Amino acid sequence: MSWLYYSDRLVEFPLGVFGVAVGTVILPALSQRHAANNPESFSHTLDWAWKWVVVISLPAMVGLMVLSGPMLSTLFQYDAFGERSVAMSTWSLMAYSLGLPAFILIKIFAPAFFARQDSKTPVRIGVQAMAVNMLFNLIFVGLMIYWDFEAPHTGLALATAASGWLNAWWLYRTLRREGVYQLEKGWLAFWGRTLLASGAMAAALYWAVPLVLEAQASGANWSAWLWWQRAVWLLAFVGLGALVYAIAQWLMGLRPRDLLERPSTKD
Repeated sequence: MSWLYYSDRLVEFPLGVFGVAVGTVILPALSQRHAANNPESFSHTLDWAWKWVVVISLPAMVGLMVLSGPMLSTLFQYDAFGERSVAMSTWSLMAYSLGLPAFILIKIFAPAFFARQDSKTPVRIGVQAMAVNMLFNLIFVGLMIYWDFEAPHTGLALATAASGWLNAWWLYRTLRREGVYQLEKGWLAFWGRTLLASGAMAAALYWAVPLVLEAQASGANWSAWLWWQRAVWLLAFVGLGALVYAIAQWLMGLRPRDLLERPSTKD
């Protein structure tokens, strides 16, 4: 339980700081556009929010996966939370991280239903995702036990990530089927740039942190340091990753105005 809890806390941080914030921002705008019978602007607002999700959640996912061991060691490896706890939590954190973009997408797709006075659909889809999650728990954990994997609890985190993607997909498919949301032009290039920039960030971190693989396996390379040394190095690596990602996006043509342009609440 502790391994899952502590790894989940790190995934909840970007979800709570960014995902909830975007969902809160777009809900009144979506409600206003629905009341004004402006479906084009409604769809554009969702598209704008989704671009923010992609730009933030993909590098966050990569960063959590690459630096999972160092993060857990820096934040939690004290007293009874030892090297084995870091190693076991690292597996579940990497699995949870795979679902981070989906968890944030749910936070922007659900308000699209609430803005249209439809609270039943996201609840129904959420219940379906919960049922699938329970089934995935049995399948993934069973397979890991069968394969004698050292951290079978990772199957629970994988099940949560997989059901999160299903939840997001069902919400998106429903919005498309009802004609509420249509993807705008340029998404393929946008996805490509973001994936390449995230890959560049991951490569830079692996190059700059030669012990990161061992750290992910046990956290032992970090446990010998004092807490402030761990914190300084972790902040340096996070800053390096963010800098490489931002430079890569800039070189590939992404500009702040591409994300800041949003329809006025008065349109």
